[in-house]
Amino acid sequence: MRKWFLLVLTGFFLTAGRAQVMLGIKGGVNISTINSYNYGNLSWKANVHAGALVSLPIYRQFSLQPEIMYSGQGTRSTENHVGSNLNIDYLNIPILLKYKHPSGFFVESGPQIGKLLNAKFLLPNYNEDMKSLYRKFDFSWAFGLGYLIKDLNLGFDARYNLGITNFFQDTYAGSGENNVVQVGVFFIFGVKAAKHDDGL
Repeated sequence: MRKWFLLVLTGFFLTAGRAQVMLGIKGGVNISTINSYNYGNLSWKANVHAGALVSLPIYRQFSLQPEIMYSGQGTRSTENHVGSNLNIDYLNIPILLKYKHPSGFFVESGPQIGKLLNAKFLLPNYNEDMKSLYRKFDFSWAFGLGYLIKDLNLGFDARYNLGITNFFQDTYAGSGENNVVQVGVFFIFGVKAAKHDDGL
């Protein structure tokens, strides 16, 4: 067992020694809603996400990609011909395992933790701060795919963030999980990043 452990550890350090850490920025559109049994007539609403990423090569086409991302989420509804919006802002930190095919296509998946920044309920002539009703942290699981244009260091991705925890502070107030579809564009800094086979 010790020999296998040392062999794996040695392989890790050899990989890390030749690995090229890559940095990037990304942004795009969010389409979000809330999965809730307490509130009906909830619709998808549009918002934005933006932030930075780091790509850490692990082995061959596999890499680990932590991100830090502002994400505008929430939902909207219409009742008695009156529209309302629930705007919820998070600072999300996904940690994704990514597999990239040599063609440039990739798939990714991993956990995500979100820090609640703001939450407001908006009517045409009324708004209410809802932050105290929601948990400070939200957990979800991300599934994504995309394509990197190597010669430009430019890529496109689509991602689905599935909420796995109730974001209400008090379960008596209700239950709800965030559901977010993201479509975005990212840019990787440095010419070498685009030609590297092990990372993005």
